[in-house]
Amino acid sequence: MAKQKGPVLGRWLTFPTLPASCHLEIERINQYVITGGSHGRMRRLAELLDTHDEPIIGDREHYVVNGIYRGVPISLVSTGMGTSSCTIVLPELVEASLSPEMVILRLGTCGGLRTYQNVGAWVVSMDESY
Repeated sequence: MAKQKGPVLGRWLTFPTLPASCHLEIERINQYVITGGSHGRMRRLAELLDTHDEPIIGDREHYVVNGIYRGVPISLVSTGMGTSSCTIVLPELVEASLSPEMVILRLGTCGGLRTYQNVGAWVVSMDESY
């Protein structure tokens, strides 16, 4: 497939690799997305969806599935481990969305060095500042 030049269909953050994105190998994604590092975690979440399409697992082993949960279109995407992998995957999600108002929730594990946080504590990040 020949690559097109310039920004096409909103694919301006990554390489213009229409019709599918370069790493996730997807053509579209729903407005509401849940991501996580482990594709096993995303497979287990897919079992909770009311209905879903056949999962897409590309050459890079990212797990992507579009489905419906309580009438709401939702997508589940494994990002791989760490922030480096997220910085590759997240722009492709934004570009594949037909909605200008996406909601992306990341479920995962992390380490912390705070004495006031116990093992197993829930941490909710409210913005990108430190």
